[in-house]
Amino acid sequence: MEITQEQYAILKENYQFAQEIKELQIPLTKQEITHLRKLVKQHIKEGYTNYLRLITIYSMDRDKLLGIFVRDLYNALLLQK
Repeated sequence: MEITQEQYAILKENYQFAQEIKELQIPLTKQEITHLRKLVKQHIKEGYTNYLRLITIYSMDRDKLLGIFVRDLYNALLLQK
């Protein structure tokens, strides 16, 4: 089976996107959750309590979709150091 350069580029983009999502699905450890709470307080000035509530809900329920958001937030705040 042969594919065009355009089809190859699309497949490559989809593969990279899938890898990023897969990495975001890795659950946070208890230590990472604790660290995330500190980062939220440090970097988010207004409305940080709403983020803390989401983190608390995630730590109790471990919802997979919310986990993607929380992992992405953790990664973003780590980059702000």
